[in-house]
Amino acid sequence: MQPVTQIARKSGSPRLIFRLSLVAGFIITCGLYVFLFTPEPPPETALDRILRTGKITVLTRNNANCYYLYRGQPMGFEYDLAKAFADHLGVRLEIRVADKWEGMIPDIQTGEADMIAADLTITAKRLRQVAFSDGSLITRQQSLTNRHHPGIRSPTDLAGQTVHVRRGTSYQERLEEMQQAGIDVAIQLHADLPTEELIRQVAAGKIGITLADEHIAQLNRRYYPKARIVAPISENQAIGWAVHKQAPNLRRHINRFIKTIKANGHY
Repeated sequence: MQPVTQIARKSGSPRLIFRLSLVAGFIITCGLYVFLFTPEPPPETALDRILRTGKITVLTRNNANCYYLYRGQPMGFEYDLAKAFADHLGVRLEIRVADKWEGMIPDIQTGEADMIAADLTITAKRLRQVAFSDGSLITRQQSLTNRHHPGIRSPTDLAGQTVHVRRGTSYQERLEEMQQAGIDVAIQLHADLPTEELIRQVAAGKIGITLADEHIAQLNRRYYPKARIVAPISENQAIGWAVHKQAPNLRRHINRFIKTIKANGHY
């Protein structure tokens, strides 16, 4: 194809050459503008990806309140709630049982999973790492002792005592707050030991004191009646689902879902 200037020269008209040059320049300028300034499509959101792939990956833990298998069937409150949310979105639920409690939030931050549904207390420290849904459950931390252990009626009664909790939990955070407030409580941390196991050890007299969220403590008292729920050591706290900080659309859908199932009684 011949350039417009060559075509114009053959025609012998300087005015035509000038006009064709203007047209060519305009076309080139428009093309460059479109190339340089046309915005890229927005990046795919977490919710968009979930809907596109037809799957939501949920991190949880293997315990009586979150997720467990009974005769080959998945059960647990958090599992039931997550399954209902997946059905609400019209996608498949993929459950991943976290190897370690401390590994769940990093897996959300790196995109290894979409959501944590593991009875996670909303704390200021965790809010700096991930985003939380609105609280789906309000609870408070309770201290548990063996029947033969001296009575505890308030947080100050833990002074001089050793309290056993799992590392990286809201229980550890609360005990550290108490230490900073001047209560001389000793914290014995256990690496990834389930709260249920610590309650069992309290009931068996192997350890003296542990902490558990009230609903977890009440649930496990059925199995370990020798463990006593003796005194709350925190104000009310909310339990929620955790998502990546850059997943606001997913968080909004979770909040609408929780509000809906609480209103219609399904929750």
